[in-house]
Amino acid sequence: MPKFTIPDEVRPVFKALSNLDQDESKRLLQAVESARPNIAHLRRAIREAIPEERADVALVSLTSWREGQGVSPKEMAADIVRELGDDAARNDLTSPLSPRRITLGSKAFDNATEFPALCEAVRIFTDVRPVFTGEESESLTLGAAQIVHTLKVSYLSEGSDHDFFLSLDDDDLAALSRQIRRARAKATKIRELLAGSSTELIILPDARNEEEN
Repeated sequence: MPKFTIPDEVRPVFKALSNLDQDESKRLLQAVESARPNIAHLRRAIREAIPEERADVALVSLTSWREGQGVSPKEMAADIVRELGDDAARNDLTSPLSPRRITLGSKAFDNATEFPALCEAVRIFTDVRPVFTGEESESLTLGAAQIVHTLKVSYLSEGSDHDFFLSLDDDDLAALSRQIRRARAKATKIRELLAGSSTELIILPDARNEEEN
């Protein structure tokens, strides 16, 4: 099993988890299982059940790491107890580390963010550009005007914010609008199909607002 080391800043979290009694552990599981399986709602549920600072970040991050390494909750619990040493109570940590909702939420978030670039914001600027005639400054005349659209996409890549700009005309806007309508229609159809099945649809929050939720 890959070696797991508890960072000092979240050590109190795992100490608190190891000290949960049966009723407290049950409340944590109930809070998590009743939350929607996205990161923001899961973290809110964890914060309400465990007042220890950074408990939500620690549990979600640990679940993501554990799943990525193929480590079972029982193995993870034993490793945490060994790491805590004398700070660990003798309560079983397996249960707090194994909620299915946290696993689903962590996997969904990882799937949605494993791309070279993640869109953060989109804006379209519309300008009027004058077209002048005449050669000399004294003879310049406003002969016409044109409408120009500029698409600005702000994105995150390799831990840094970036922007790129793309010039669009009215035909480009129409094509973009058609593609957006088509994508929304496909998403609606998928929701309808999933509504009649046992597969749960996970709606991810905006990662930029996650800290606020």
